[in-house]
Amino acid sequence: MMKNRIMLSTITIALLSGCQWDHDEKLQQVVVESRPDSFQAMEVTNPAQELSMTVRHMVTNNDISVECYVPGFEFTKGEGKSQHDKKGYLKISVNHQKPFPVYKAAFVIKDLAKGNHHIRVSLVDTDGEKIDGLEKQFFVQVR
Repeated sequence: MMKNRIMLSTITIALLSGCQWDHDEKLQQVVVESRPDSFQAMEVTNPAQELSMTVRHMVTNNDISVECYVPGFEFTKGEGKSQHDKKGYLKISVNHQKPFPVYKAAFVIKDLAKGNHHIRVSLVDTDGEKIDGLEKQFFVQVR
C-alpha cells in the first residue's frame, strides 16, 4: 500500500513539473469587449438575379471595416454590360456624399470624425448601374 502511494506521488510530481511554463516571455492580457451592436450582419437578395449580398461591419477607433459576401459574383473593373454575368463592383457612399467605387469584397473606411455616419453599400454592374435590390444602408457611431 505504501509503495502504491509513493509511486502515485512520484508520477504526480513528474507530471506537474513537466507542465511548467519554461519561457521568459511575458504573457499579454487581451480584453475583448462584448458589444452586440459593434458587429452586425445584414443580408439582401435579388431573386430575379439569383444574387444575395451579406454586409458585415465593425467599428474600430475611427475606422469602419466592411465585408460584403456575394456568392457567385466577380468583383472586377471590367467594362461592358454584365449584370447577367454577375460581374461588377461596389459603390460606397458616406454621409450622402458622392459614391466611390470599391473593387474588393472587403475594405476599410478610414479616419471618420467622431459622431454618427450613414453608410450606403450598393452592388453595381461593370457599367456602374445599380443591381436592383442589392443595396444596404446602415448607421455607425464613431466615439
